[in-house]
Amino acid sequence: MNRIYTPFTTLCAILLLVLAAPHQASGQFIAAPASINFGTLQCSTVLTTTTIVIQNTGATTLVLSGAAISPPNTDFSIVSPANISSNTPLFINPSITQAIVIAYNPQRIGAQNAALVLASNALNATGGINAIPITSQRDSAGFTVSTTNIVLNNVPANTSTTTSITLLNTGSVPYSLPTPQFSGAFALDSLVPSSIAPNTTGRVFLRFFGAPAGVTTATTFNLADGCGRVTSLQIFASVQSPPLITSFAPNVGTVGTRVTITGTSLVGASAVFFGGVQAQSFTVDSPTQITATVAQGASGAIFISVGGGAAISSQTFRFIPQPSVLFFTPSTGGTGTAVTIIGTNLDNVLQVRFGAVLAQSFTIDSPTQITAIVGTGGQSGVVTASTQLSATTSTQRFTFIPQPNILFITPQSGAAGTAVTIIGNNLANARAVSFGGIPAQSFVQVSPTQIIATVGVEGASGLVSVGTPGGTASSQQAFSFFAPPTITFVSPTTGVQGAIVNIIGSNFTNVTGVSFGGVPAQNFVVSSPTQIIATVGVGGSGNITVSTQSGSTTASQQFVYAAQPVITFFAPSSGMAGTVVNIFGTFFSGTTGVNFGGIPARSFQVVSPTQITAVIGDQGATGNLAVVTPSGAGFSQSAFMFIPRSSINASVNTSSDAALTLRLSPNPTSNVSSTLHYTLAEPSLVKIELFTMLGERIGTFAEGSRLPGAHSVDISTENLAQGMYLCRLQAGKVGKTVLLQVIR
Repeated sequence: MNRIYTPFTTLCAILLLVLAAPHQASGQFIAAPASINFGTLQCSTVLTTTTIVIQNTGATTLVLSGAAISPPNTDFSIVSPANISSNTPLFINPSITQAIVIAYNPQRIGAQNAALVLASNALNATGGINAIPITSQRDSAGFTVSTTNIVLNNVPANTSTTTSITLLNTGSVPYSLPTPQFSGAFALDSLVPSSIAPNTTGRVFLRFFGAPAGVTTATTFNLADGCGRVTSLQIFASVQSPPLITSFAPNVGTVGTRVTITGTSLVGASAVFFGGVQAQSFTVDSPTQITATVAQGASGAIFISVGGGAAISSQTFRFIPQPSVLFFTPSTGGTGTAVTIIGTNLDNVLQVRFGAVLAQSFTIDSPTQITAIVGTGGQSGVVTASTQLSATTSTQRFTFIPQPNILFITPQSGAAGTAVTIIGNNLANARAVSFGGIPAQSFVQVSPTQIIATVGVEGASGLVSVGTPGGTASSQQAFSFFAPPTITFVSPTTGVQGAIVNIIGSNFTNVTGVSFGGVPAQNFVVSSPTQIIATVGVGGSGNITVSTQSGSTTASQQFVYAAQPVITFFAPSSGMAGTVVNIFGTFFSGTTGVNFGGIPARSFQVVSPTQITAVIGDQGATGNLAVVTPSGAGFSQSAFMFIPRSSINASVNTSSDAALTLRLSPNPTSNVSSTLHYTLAEPSLVKIELFTMLGERIGTFAEGSRLPGAHSVDISTENLAQGMYLCRLQAGKVGKTVLLQVIR
C-alpha cells in the first residue's frame, strides 16, 4: 500500500517516534549546524549532496528515533544513513558524532525551502524535535528569437544597412550580450536594452557594412543563452547589380525638358547629371526607369549615381540653351546688308529672320554674335533667332531699305578731281561711291535721286557704283578714268648735280615736271609712257616726284643728294654718359654714324637734314664730333669734352675749402628738384645761380646774407631737359661750382 505524505502526516509520524522513544536522560545534547544551504545553481540538474555532523555533547547516549524532510520535497532527500527510521533508531554515545548526508536533486526553478526534522531525546530538542532549515535556489537562462535567418536583398552598392530581430527572455535571470561583434562584412551592433528582464523582449541590431555592386555574402553569429545552449543567426546580403543606362529620350533638350532614362538597377539613385550638370529634379519610376528634368545644363553623357556605383550613358545628350537677342547693328539696311546680332547662346541657331523673311545667309561668329546677311525682298520687323527647340526675338525693329538703282552718269570720263553727277532711284543715305571699284574722293547727297561724286586720285575706269543701306547699284555706262602717273622703280637713288636718274612707272604722258627733294630736275626726257630720264639739278634729298596734267606721284624710294655732311654747331659742348647733344649742320640725310672723339654715340636720331640728336655712350671720349653718311664724313671745328661719371661723383659734386663746402643730392636726378647743401665758415652774402653748359643763366635760387653753418636750398629741375648744368654759389669773395646732371 503506497503512502501519501503531507507536512501534517510527516509531523505526526515524527511525533509518534518521539512518543515511542525512551524517556530523555539528563545530559543529552545535539550539536548540529543551524541551517543547510545548497546555494544558487543555474542551468544545473545534477544531484548534489552535503553532510552534516550531529554530535552528542551530553553525558548519556543520544537516541535519534527518526529523521525526515518536512515538508516532503522532491528536491531534498536523506541519503545516509539509510537505516535511520522509527524501527531502527540510532544511538549516539557521549562525545560521538553521526554524519547525515542530505541530497539536493534540482527539479524546479526558483527558491526551495524545507527542514531536516530529527526526533530525539536531546535536552535541547523542543517537544522532542530538532528542525534544521534547508534552502536552495535554481535559476534558468534561455531565450527565443523572431527568426534565425536574416536576408538583405538588393542592397545598394557600397551602402551600410542595419536590420533587427526580436529576442524574448524565457529564463529567470536578465539576459545580455557582449557587443559589438564582427564577422566579415557584418556586425552584431547592439542589444536594446542591453539587459533584458525575464519574460520581456528586446531588439538585436545587425549591420551590413556594404559591398561593391553584384556581391553576395553571408555570415553566422552564435548567441549563447548562459546554459550551454547556442542559437545561430544566419545573415545573408546581396548587393544590387551595377546600375546601367540602356537608352534615354529625347536626346536633345533645354531647361525644363523631361527626359525618360531606361536601364537596370536604378533604385536608390541619388543624383542625375546631364553633361556634368545636375538635373533640376528626377523621379525613380521603377528599378528600370527614371524621369529627369534638365536644368541649366550642358551637353555630354548622362550620369546616374546609385549608392557607391554610377551609370554613364553611351549616348550623348545635347543641351541647347534658350538663345537671346540683346541688340543688333545696323538697324536699317537692304538686300546684302551684313547685320551683327549680339546675344547669348547663339551657337545653336539654325535660322535668322528679318521680319518674316529668312536671312540670305548667316555666320555664327561666337556664342554671343551672329553676322546675318539681309535677303532679297527683306521685310521690316523684329529679328528672330531660332534653334531646334526654341526661338527668340529682338526688342529692336529692323527697317528694310529697298536696293538703289543708277539710271545714268555724266560726264562719262575724267581725271582725278572730276565731278560726276549720278542719277537714279533709292540713292538716299548713300554710304559709298566708286569708279571702277576705286572709292570716290568725296561725294554729296543732293537728293534721293541724285549724287555728285568727285573722282579720286586712285580712280579707275569701269562702272560707277553707289552703296546705300539698301544695297549696291552699278551704272550701265562705264566711266573712263584718266589715270595719274605711278612710279615703280628709281635708279640710282643717290647722286650729285648732273647725275642721270632713270624713273620707271606708268601713265608718263603729258609730264609737266620732275623734282628731287622738292628741287626741279635740271632737265628730263619722257622716253615712253613707262620711262623718264632725268638729270639732277642743284639738288636736295627727299621725295622723287613726277607731275602730269592728270596729277602727281611720288616714288616710294627717297633720293639722297650725295653731298658731304657739314657740322656747324653742337650743344652742349661737354657732358657725361647719357648726355643728349644737339648737332646742327647740313646734308645729314642718310646718316649712318655719329662719333664723339672717335667713340660711337650710344644712339642718334636724324631729326632733319640739318639736325641730329645724339646720346653719349658709356665709353665716350673727348675730341671732335663726326657725322658719317654714304657721301662721306663731316667733322666739328671744336672739340667735345667728355666728363667721366666718376669724376662728378668724387670731386665735382662736393667742393670744399676753409670758407665753403658744396654738395648736391640727389645727383644725377630724375626728380623735380635737387637739394644744394653748403656750409659757411663765416657770415657771407650768398648768391646761388644755375647755368647751361654754354653759360646761359637759367635761374637764381638764393640771394642775401647767411650766418655761418650748414644751409640748404632746393634747385628746381622740373622744366629742365636732360643734360648737364652748372650750379654756382658765390659766398662773399669765395665762389664754388658743381655739375648737376638731369636724367629723363
